Amino acid sequence: MNNMKRFIIFGLGGAVLLFAGCAALGRKPKEDRHISVQVEESFKQRWIEQRGAELMRQGLTPDVARSRAIEEFRQRYEFTSAARE
Repeated sequence: MNNMKRFIIFGLGGAVLLFAGCAALGRKPKEDRHISVQVEESFKQRWIEQRGAELMRQGLTPDVARSRAIEEFRQRYEFTSAARE
């Protein structure tokens, strides 16, 4: 009878450790949407600045160059949330 109690106690303890480990390993970290939005917005700003500078070198005024760069960004990267803003 004493061996049976040990077997049950060790069996339950092992099962708890096994299932607790599986639950901890199976969790996926939550995706932080704020980071992806920040990255897209940063990319948008840099792209518009660079494209606007290119267009100004071609002879466009700063206002027209920026407007055209924004429109080109929206067309080229329409799949991003930054382009939809």
